[in-house]
Amino acid sequence: MLSSAYTAQKNFRAESGSYYSNLWVIGFEPVGKVSYRVGFGTDGVLPIDLPGYTSSPLKSANNRSTLFLCGLSYPDGQSQDCWQHQETTASLLGRGTFVTTNTFLMLGRIREDVLGGDSEDRWSINQRKELIHLINGTL
Repeated sequence: MLSSAYTAQKNFRAESGSYYSNLWVIGFEPVGKVSYRVGFGTDGVLPIDLPGYTSSPLKSANNRSTLFLCGLSYPDGQSQDCWQHQETTASLLGRGTFVTTNTFLMLGRIREDVLGGDSEDRWSINQRKELIHLINGTL
């Protein structure tokens, strides 16, 4: 799923000249039940709202993660094609995610109780498509 979000970021930047934290605006819309929470925490350096994207739900502070994009049921989120599995709503706060005009670091996270492991499973991806497995929660 992080790879799909990466592709959406690259396509959006090619068209607008900037990366953006609003997953819905950049064209990232998962389908079905989403197990990993993907996106940006509120602690990240968010860009200013881009021209033409200054009202809700298009602002940079909106739809920064699959929880807000998908919601906990199909009709809850901005996208009507996905829902975030309730047990996977692990927070992205304080995780070092960020977005600037030229760079981004996005996170995918799932809680340990969903995987049955001893710790959460966490991945990151950046604008260079460096996919890093930060914590292996399956061992």
